[in-house]
Amino acid sequence: MIRPKDGIRGLLLCLLATGGAAAQAHPVWDPATAAWSAAGPGLESSIVLGNPEATGAYAIAFRLKPGAWIPPHTHPAAKQVTVLAGALLMGFGRKIDSTTVHAVNAGQITVVPPATAHYEGAKTTTVVVFSGNGPLITTWIKPD
Repeated sequence: MIRPKDGIRGLLLCLLATGGAAAQAHPVWDPATAAWSAAGPGLESSIVLGNPEATGAYAIAFRLKPGAWIPPHTHPAAKQVTVLAGALLMGFGRKIDSTTVHAVNAGQITVVPPATAHYEGAKTTTVVVFSGNGPLITTWIKPD
């Protein structure tokens, strides 16, 4: 029969054997304390995970100011979009048309399929995390 105190002893022995590694905290990315860099008109970015320019998993956060737009573009791989705050206006096509966008609200996730022309914007301050398998390659669509 296993007694609760045996489980605690086992856990303590594991922690001692691993140098306490199991007790170390995971890094936490917080938009309120993150290091943000200018990324375009009305845009700031912050690396959450990995390196978007390298092979492997990445996550990069963007903070859009009210009225900011990310112009039409494509990516060769799927991109997951997680909205943390505000509402991201998502549109599809080769030019921005604010009458056809739909809002992805805080707490919602969407996926942009590979090679799909799209654009993003915001009416209010909005924080999103784009994630996927890198490298993140962006091909900007030239206006007609």
